[in-house]
Amino acid sequence: MYCAHFGLQRRPFDVSTEPAKIFIDGSRAAFCEALLYVLNHEKGFVKITGAVGSGKTTICRWLLRTLPQESYRIVHLADPTLTAQQLDFSLSERLGLDASREKPNRVRMRLEAKLRSICEQGQQVVVLVDEAHAMPLETLERLRLLGQGAGDGDSALRIVLLGPPELDQRLAGGEFAALRGRIVHSLRLRRLGMDDIREYLHSRLRAAGYEGPKIFSTNAIRLIGGLSRGLPRRINLLADKAMIAAALENRYQVRSREVAAAAREIKLERIRGERASKGMLSLAAGLGFAAGMVTTVSLILTALHFGWIDVQTSAPAQAQTITTSSASPDRLTR
Repeated sequence: MYCAHFGLQRRPFDVSTEPAKIFIDGSRAAFCEALLYVLNHEKGFVKITGAVGSGKTTICRWLLRTLPQESYRIVHLADPTLTAQQLDFSLSERLGLDASREKPNRVRMRLEAKLRSICEQGQQVVVLVDEAHAMPLETLERLRLLGQGAGDGDSALRIVLLGPPELDQRLAGGEFAALRGRIVHSLRLRRLGMDDIREYLHSRLRAAGYEGPKIFSTNAIRLIGGLSRGLPRRINLLADKAMIAAALENRYQVRSREVAAAAREIKLERIRGERASKGMLSLAAGLGFAAGMVTTVSLILTALHFGWIDVQTSAPAQAQTITTSSASPDRLTR
């Protein structure tokens, strides 16, 4: 495995895990500061949109680690398909209520009482709704009513809706007028710029225990930026596969040549806007290395041996096709 080759404690760009220190530098730092301010000082809904792979789930994980437990109780709803009734049961259980044998109406009453009690204790409940664009109307309406609180409008509930740009389109419908009125802030998670990408790569390597000279050449970083369009998930995929290619050639620096090969291997143009469980990388494409590079057969056998084929990803449903050229790495960014 390439970890031993580069002197790493683990794979730095494994898309299935997050490092102990989540990358919140550069433009992301200002975004997170704004989000924390809103959660501390505003009541109602916060809407966060960004392209698939831009880091919305990472922001959720960052909030889980950052918000002080003595002041916040955080519920991360990773399944957006919950019905309103299932939402009541899920929130109740996450807040310490035994709802397994209760009737739905009783669960709803106890949940509302629990939220009032938490509010009286000076705490807040932050509900993070991942993939909110896929949540049923009745469930979103139930969240709105819970967030509205008692008659005085005070509530312990703060709700963060996260989703792709399609979330804006859906909430624009007339049936969501009441919910739109409860959105106090809308934040856009932008793609990483080139300086952020450079620091992101170095940060992930350091978190994996790397202490040597820079691994990614300037041209490699530039090519990763062009191919990934600044989306962290794609950056991870390209960097991971490029490091594999470099290690198999017994090289200790990743060049644009390895990044170009990685782009051909993972076939970015085939990734669609589906949930991560449906995304799949194809390893069938030949890497097209020039003379002196290892054969496609050896790469496939190595990937099978180490389980590298099972990486999963997703991207916007209407994502622009990324076409990679076998002629020259420089042409890939055009």
